[in-house]
Amino acid sequence: KSLNELLYTNKTILEIAIDHGFSNSKSYTKHFKELYNSSPSDFRKKDDFHQYIQPNEGSKNSQKSQDVLLEYVEKNKKTGDYGFIPVDPITVDCHQVTSDKFDFEKILYFDFVYDGLNSNWQNNLTKIQKEINFDYIRFNGIFNKGMFFYSKKELSYNWYNINNLFDFFISINLIPFIELTYIESEYSLKNWHILLEEFLSHCVTKYGRQEVCTWKFELASEDKSYEQAISLYTSTLNKLSNNFDYLNLGILFSPAKDYEEREYLRNFKDKNINFMSVEMTEDLYYEKQDLANQLFHNISVNMGLKLYYISVYKDNNLNDTCYDANAQVFNKLTNFNNIDTQVSFIDDLRNTKIFHGGLGLLTYNGLKKPIYNAYHLLNNLRGDVINRGDKHIVTQKNNIIRVLIHNYDEEAAKMYRKQKNLLSNQSYQSFKSIIDQNSSRLVTMSLKLDSGLYRIRSNTLNDKNGCIFTQWFTMGSPSKMNKEEFDYLKSKEYMKIEIATTEVVDSLIIEELLNSNEIKLLEIQKL
Repeated sequence: KSLNELLYTNKTILEIAIDHGFSNSKSYTKHFKELYNSSPSDFRKKDDFHQYIQPNEGSKNSQKSQDVLLEYVEKNKKTGDYGFIPVDPITVDCHQVTSDKFDFEKILYFDFVYDGLNSNWQNNLTKIQKEINFDYIRFNGIFNKGMFFYSKKELSYNWYNINNLFDFFISINLIPFIELTYIESEYSLKNWHILLEEFLSHCVTKYGRQEVCTWKFELASEDKSYEQAISLYTSTLNKLSNNFDYLNLGILFSPAKDYEEREYLRNFKDKNINFMSVEMTEDLYYEKQDLANQLFHNISVNMGLKLYYISVYKDNNLNDTCYDANAQVFNKLTNFNNIDTQVSFIDDLRNTKIFHGGLGLLTYNGLKKPIYNAYHLLNNLRGDVINRGDKHIVTQKNNIIRVLIHNYDEEAAKMYRKQKNLLSNQSYQSFKSIIDQNSSRLVTMSLKLDSGLYRIRSNTLNDKNGCIFTQWFTMGSPSKMNKEEFDYLKSKEYMKIEIATTEVVDSLIIEELLNSNEIKLLEIQKL
């Protein structure tokens, strides 16, 4: 905002600094250099810049300053004179809401079913459920021996632990999404069918048909071969359709590297299923992205089934950083815009390292990772879509306009994915420089609004705000912490929050310089 006076008036640098909230010219110059790689006085003198300026024109026109700046930066971006890449200016008419909606099923996932009986685990889940209000909780291992669901001595089922788990989920408004995995070494197919029928009958009897009809039951096979999976699923669905055709039944499909999905899908065209989950490694998805997208289309459009995508990741410290948070936001807004995905609840409780590259929203001891903050922003963003692009989305709900912008670089991400495999067992120090290579971006947006007074709140997620991994690394990467040190780290969970009130005449100009893997959500409400 100070550019206007810097370019069009004869005010001193000190006067301009004071007028725009800086305590002195030194502070103003410091921030100016960080943004434009030039001092204010040198910036004023640049001959190639001043050729764009029309003397004595529009001293109060801040938009003119921004246009001049962007044109100049565009001219010089190849040389990197200012250290950032400008995004083409965006104009959004907030009076024109599209028919598109930004909405999605919020699905939590956890690996070990008996963790759900742990009181600390339950406390952490209750805490984040109050903040985000997830829809489903997906898990497998319901028939794990650790759940003690069957007494060989009495030849009878004991559903006590399973009931406790379901009772807890229902008490915090989470719907069970149960993966039922067949393991050939433990059951004959006949006994597997008997077990499933006993289990489903118990669920309906205890919780009622109306409640259980909201649950999801997903058939899965430990043997991923197509022949085995097709045989298992078709026979099981035929068996269950006699008494449980009213339930939400689905199957888990794990494409092979050389898969031909049409032959697979043909077997389930007329079966009683409501959804299908596709499980792929991250590497396979990007290697076969066009084929994967065609598969998604065939399932959701041609077969008319609800589609879920499950991405399989390896543990890597990038999962603890803002890079992963940015990747999740990018995927939700682009690759998986119309596909529901899941997010892991908490890192493995059996791992005593605070950070080990796990996939959870929380560390094993309950600290919120950057991915938690990113998911929180996405949840707040839900509403009617006004505008969307590569780096932004604008939505509206309950008379609040929300603008989310992010700095995810697809080309840099390709490099990250290659490095992930090479550096998975090395320290964060060894590949921090890779992350930092991502360029900063200048995003300028003009929002056409009704004139009036507006309250603007911004949440910023970056390495310095909301990324406890970076703060832990800065602390010296302690393997153990006392209560004071743990509380200090916990205080760094929070994103940066700024609140301002501004008068708008026709349009609100937003100008944000996003650093590497930074995300910002603006909430704009008329007072």
